[in-house]
Amino acid sequence: AQGSAARQSLLSLNTALRTNAELRSSSLAAGPSCAAKLARQAPSEWASAALQEQRQRWAKEALDAARTPDGQHAICPECGGRALVQCGRAGTGRAARISKQWA
Repeated sequence: AQGSAARQSLLSLNTALRTNAELRSSSLAAGPSCAAKLARQAPSEWASAALQEQRQRWAKEALDAARTPDGQHAICPECGGRALVQCGRAGTGRAARISKQWA
């Protein structure tokens, strides 16, 4: 298992050195002494600045998508928990219903 993980890390480093000019130039300038530093880093740190920025944007978009939708909030009289109150139509489309999602 460790051998395949090491192989995967070396392949990732090879790709990063080919695609990230900044990493490649700093590694060449540091010489063999940078090998230990690279070994301690996560492969995601080898990405270019543009790719790291894109990954941060993706993470922010994912968190924004997962947040509670807007709507009327209510407080539970028993426990004090917050709820999102949504009004809609029942399955037949004739009677209104209220549903609560407790957060």
